[in-house]
Amino acid sequence: MKSKEDRSYVYAHIRLDTNQIFYIGIGSDKFYRRANTDWNRNLYWRRIVGFTDYKVKILFDKLPFEKAAKKEIKLIKLIGRRDLHQGVLCNLTDGGEGVLNRIVTEETKKKISKFQKGRKKSPESIEKQKASRIGFKMSTEAKLKISISKKGQQSGKQKPVICIITGLEFESILKCAEHLKIHKSYLAEMLRGDIKNKTTFIYKKDIIKIKLF
Repeated sequence: MKSKEDRSYVYAHIRLDTNQIFYIGIGSDKFYRRANTDWNRNLYWRRIVGFTDYKVKILFDKLPFEKAAKKEIKLIKLIGRRDLHQGVLCNLTDGGEGVLNRIVTEETKKKISKFQKGRKKSPESIEKQKASRIGFKMSTEAKLKISISKKGQQSGKQKPVICIITGLEFESILKCAEHLKIHKSYLAEMLRGDIKNKTTFIYKKDIIKIKLF
């Protein structure tokens, strides 16, 4: 009979547009929650998921944590990390860390909370919010505040934009939108994560964080 410690697993996230593995991970929970959540994912992972849907595949299951960690490390090395120009994975570490018996300090919790601000919500969360707002009517005052807020965002400083595939850069959303032949506000919504990003462009400041180029 396997012990509670022998329930670690190794999983893969696979892009549906190319059927290509883009992330390898490890979990130790009973119901594969880590494999199926978007919580605490890195920036590049979120950009890929914003561009295409994906599926989860459990590669190895019911293993001691140490064995699962070794398999994760081996797979990441075999497929290769994109940030190191060794492969296609968006993993930013060599693996093996996992979350088994992990103690999270208050400082770490604050960092995670700060990182999560502004992240894209899951379809399930969006649907729950929609359901809770059925029958709700926004006041004229609230609509006016939102309108003013959006105008303020559009009139803000220029933000450089870069293509994550070719490295092509534009000094502003307007220039990039003209290149793509789409409206700048539509592009801005995709770059902010308000809607699904159907382009290969993101804000340059975001790509610097993960050192893709």
